[in-house]
Amino acid sequence: MTQYNRLGKPMQTVLMRQDLHARLVNGSDYPLPAINVLVRTKDLLEQGYISKEEREFLNEIYHSNPLVFDFALKRTLRHPQNKNLKLSDCIFQKNEKLGY
Repeated sequence: MTQYNRLGKPMQTVLMRQDLHARLVNGSDYPLPAINVLVRTKDLLEQGYISKEEREFLNEIYHSNPLVFDFALKRTLRHPQNKNLKLSDCIFQKNEKLGY
């Protein structure tokens, strides 16, 4: 979800469609988050998903641990036009429907 080729309409749609969040589960498609060219915090900043300060912190995390970065980025993202829209907490929590 956070790769540069999914920014724009795909990412905005996921952030706007809060009704779908209960069907989503956080996961990593490692090693993709560790490939610097695929995750561009500059693009995320320019498109309004993160702030300048958030970009600085996220870049620091990326250099230490790309998997933690992937998680932190997903928790930080906000819809560019409506900063109240973010990925719901339920995406990152235990999901009984999945048996865990």
